[in-house]
Amino acid sequence: GDIDWKASASTGHPVIRRFQRESNLAMVLAVDTGRNMAATAPSGESKADIARFVCDVIGYLARGRGDLLALVAGDAERVVQIPARGGTEHMETLLRRVDAMLTLDAPASNITHVLDRVLTWFTRRSLVVVITDEVRPPLESEQTIKRLRTRHELLVIQVADALPTDFGNEAVEDVDVP
Repeated sequence: GDIDWKASASTGHPVIRRFQRESNLAMVLAVDTGRNMAATAPSGESKADIARFVCDVIGYLARGRGDLLALVAGDAERVVQIPARGGTEHMETLLRRVDAMLTLDAPASNITHVLDRVLTWFTRRSLVVVITDEVRPPLESEQTIKRLRTRHELLVIQVADALPTDFGNEAVEDVDVP
């Protein structure tokens, strides 16, 4: 605790204030689950595997700190949202949901769709962790991102693409071509 000098002077005896963390920070995982996440990363594994790993790490850190974690995951055709809660079971539910959405037959990416939902759904100041492979947000996201940054802390984790030239003469499949 700390001595509250002003209160101590007015009461005539020392007043000690004890501070307790009232509420834990709410964290939001905002995950791009479009089919382009099924592509290969420079390390040779799928970008989806890297996104899953990042979600695992964020979940582990949030749980360890006692923070609440919410999920907004989606693409051009679907957006899933799960409210902020704590605990191992909740974290595992979020990770299973992300895992089920990160597939090659998923619709195309649309990170703007995901960010718009975060903006309308979360009014309480939160740490929003965006996991995407977008190098630069599309133009239609600019306004949403500006608004998100005034309301929340924003951390963007970009999962890189492997270059087609990384594979020598091997055939390279484009995940955006059905």
